[in-house]
Amino acid sequence: MEVRLTIVGGKASRKAVTVKLPAVIGRSREADLTVAHPMVSRRHCELFEAQGLVRIRDLGSLNGTLVGGKEITEAPLRPDDEFSIGPLTFRVEYEYAGDVT
Repeated sequence: MEVRLTIVGGKASRKAVTVKLPAVIGRSREADLTVAHPMVSRRHCELFEAQGLVRIRDLGSLNGTLVGGKEITEAPLRPDDEFSIGPLTFRVEYEYAGDVT
């Protein structure tokens, strides 16, 4: 599964990148998506797929991972949800079938 991440606000606003899951986000060059900022840990968080839904997991970062403004250890991400690491906030976009009734 691929996920499009768009930066919300700040100088890099509307800059977007597509990542293939699972993907580690962090300051390290070995991360799938590198964010070069001192408030971002080397391996800050991971995006992964579980039952067709994107989830985010904090990887023991020093400054935490926020979803909807709340610090999480792990949480689901639906299309248009936002998460923050360090000074950056990302909007999540992907194809989600959702609950079919």
